[in-house]
Amino acid sequence: MKEGFRGRVILIGDSLSDNAAWPVLVRQAVKESGGRPPLFINAAAGGDSAGDCLARFDEYVMPHEFDAAIVFCTGGNDMAKKRAPEQFESDVDAMVVKLRGRNVPVFLVTGRIAGPRHQSQPDRDARSRYHAAIRRISRRRGCISVDVEKAMSAAWLLDIWLWEPDQSHLNLDGNKVVARCFLDAFGYPDVAVPAELNPEPLPGLVKEWRIKAVPDNAAPLDETGAAALKPDETWKTLMLPEAEPQQSWWFEQIRREGFALSLEKLAGPARRYLGAASVFSASDADAWLNTGGHLQSVWLNNRRVYLNNGRWAGFHAGRERIPVHLNAGTNSIIIETGPQFSLNISETRYW
Repeated sequence: MKEGFRGRVILIGDSLSDNAAWPVLVRQAVKESGGRPPLFINAAAGGDSAGDCLARFDEYVMPHEFDAAIVFCTGGNDMAKKRAPEQFESDVDAMVVKLRGRNVPVFLVTGRIAGPRHQSQPDRDARSRYHAAIRRISRRRGCISVDVEKAMSAAWLLDIWLWEPDQSHLNLDGNKVVARCFLDAFGYPDVAVPAELNPEPLPGLVKEWRIKAVPDNAAPLDETGAAALKPDETWKTLMLPEAEPQQSWWFEQIRREGFALSLEKLAGPARRYLGAASVFSASDADAWLNTGGHLQSVWLNNRRVYLNNGRWAGFHAGRERIPVHLNAGTNSIIIETGPQFSLNISETRYW
């Protein structure tokens, strides 16, 4: 097999990339074909407009080390938030300029289609203005255009249903179409998209937890409270990945990756939960703590190493990648979280 692109790729965009299946399918396809797959660094956040992406850009994109970038921001959220196509073009262009300043190739998705309920003439006319803006940027800045819109249209003509019930988000078949586009763009035209999605557990997944629901009026943890926590018989045991398969393909994907999904069922309904776990290290070692889902704070060996700053930065695993130090022996972890979370501790920043 001829090797295509194999480096680190950062993803910028909205819910079509935030914990989406298509990057998993691309990696799975290349790996199953005997190649070394590209490594994705996800910096997308569901609900983001281009302006939202730009506002987070210097904090969540530029500090990373990457060899290429994907901008999958086709205007859907900008339309919903009534941001003019001219502002959208300015925002996307500003991101591309920053990326091109790093001398890396930029893959720019030039459009995509929504389901039949969003295909009125006014909707099509509105989307076309955003898509035309993306094509102008691609020509002006020397980007690699990825025509997801054309590929989706071809699949739709074959009566392949590509959307979730809202007819905006992509279902698994829609993700397969996007995966096909990027396999081609990365130089793997002969590598097939997998028939089945087969995600792997996150590297360094923290697997065993004790979980407790927290009353709504309870104060957030401070250093004294975190150090004093001692799980007893009222705390429930959670093992990850969870054993029970999910009916939704997307929830099944993140279940298999190691997301905790059943805190309400396990510990009762609550807005906030406490979790306690331990991690063993054979020696003193530097590592990376990776957050995802609704994590609010993380304490490692009674020191807070993560606090959600209130800015939405996506649901995906590895949303924040925080350098930490593990002591030789057993290290304690305490978390505060909403109803779903992921946490893994990796040896390297990128995985």
